[in-house]
Amino acid sequence: MILGIALTVMTLAAIAIVVLPMIRVNRTAATRAAHEIEIYRDQLDEVERDVARSVISPEEAEAARTEISRRMLAANDGAVTATTIGSTGKPRRITAIVTGLCVPALAIYVYVTHGSPDLPGKPAAEVRAAGGSAPQSPTGDTKQRQEVARLAAALEKNPSDLESWLSLGNVLTRMKRHRQAAVAYRQLMRLAPANAEFASRAGEALALAANGQITPDAQAAFAEALRRDPTEPRAQYYQGVADQQGGRLRAALDRWVALEAASPPDAPWLKFLRPRIARLAGEIGMDSNALAALRDRAPPLAAGPGPTREQMEAAQNMSAADRQAMIRNMVDGLAEKLKDNPDDLAGWLRLGGARGVLGDHAAAKEAYAKAAALRPDDVEIQVSYADAIVKAAEPAPPPQAELEPVLNRILARDPDQPRGLWMSGALALSAGDTKTARKRWTRLLEFLDPNGVQYVQLKKQIDGLKDR
Repeated sequence: MILGIALTVMTLAAIAIVVLPMIRVNRTAATRAAHEIEIYRDQLDEVERDVARSVISPEEAEAARTEISRRMLAANDGAVTATTIGSTGKPRRITAIVTGLCVPALAIYVYVTHGSPDLPGKPAAEVRAAGGSAPQSPTGDTKQRQEVARLAAALEKNPSDLESWLSLGNVLTRMKRHRQAAVAYRQLMRLAPANAEFASRAGEALALAANGQITPDAQAAFAEALRRDPTEPRAQYYQGVADQQGGRLRAALDRWVALEAASPPDAPWLKFLRPRIARLAGEIGMDSNALAALRDRAPPLAAGPGPTREQMEAAQNMSAADRQAMIRNMVDGLAEKLKDNPDDLAGWLRLGGARGVLGDHAAAKEAYAKAAALRPDDVEIQVSYADAIVKAAEPAPPPQAELEPVLNRILARDPDQPRGLWMSGALALSAGDTKTARKRWTRLLEFLDPNGVQYVQLKKQIDGLKDR
């Protein structure tokens, strides 16, 4: 009798230890971490404003971005942990109730089947044979968190280490912390301005963070990847996804068929690309014969990858002057080759991107104009050309006679293209047409995150137009 009472008291105490923490509310850490992240976002915006006002140099801005991004990763990690520990609500109360019922029931079962004094003994060897196991090693998630901490410490000492940023992005992707992974890949984009893969990885991480939706930020990253290398397969695939989500099914099919034609026979992405092509062709109403004909005449994507990772790592060890000279020699060599092959679409796009990186915006505009003439129906190429027109004119407004026809082509093919909507509104505003500017920018708001800085800033500009 006494033993029964003692066991009951011990069971109730154990239940209280397990259940009570599930009921308590602890949001202080999560709130503080979220507040810190918002502060860091404001700091990133302030850095961009300081660069625009020439308050700080580009080198100082890059160092500031790297440090702020590192702190955002640490704060975001704290927010995720605190939210997991301190989450509350009906599901949590249900968990507490179920735990309170299951713990004593399980204890009674174990006692009756294994702990009763009347049961015969069982040697340890029999226990192991029946399914016993040794203590488990640390979980994969724990190891990954340790790896994130190690890489963050390494990047604090050497914020320009490409391999550490890449490893950090890959680990965060495996942990499904896609928004943080995008921060790492964006750092790689800045450190390696000629590498298309890093830009497409950033876009993919942003898309995965949005549950597969191609957001404006993700689309901008993919467009940047294709400016760096029009053959980049990940960016080509996701641009097709963006076309499909936007209802441009034939454009998506054409892009994926072109990607299929350009891919090596053993490319791993063909396993999921081909079924998607078949399903999309069926949605359009294209039978197998028509699809085969489309594949036969699909032009393969032009070849011409950018510098290798080894070349980029070698460039990191050069002085700024030597690195700039090496890049200019490569760009000038590409320009000479294009004189003999003026129909090389990929070459003109690479030349435009390279000239832009070097700050030669007038030459970049000329290169993108060549590409736009070769592919007048390609929205991304037209957007690149429009961007180049704007940058070549800065700090003055872009010439309306030059920019307006390009924006009209963009919006005629894709009325919801974010960059097209923004530039069209800005161009209308510079011409005094506030009605068109308000219409374009109001449409653009529908594609921005209501909690994001871009949304807030654009909303303020639209509200300001109402007073004009």
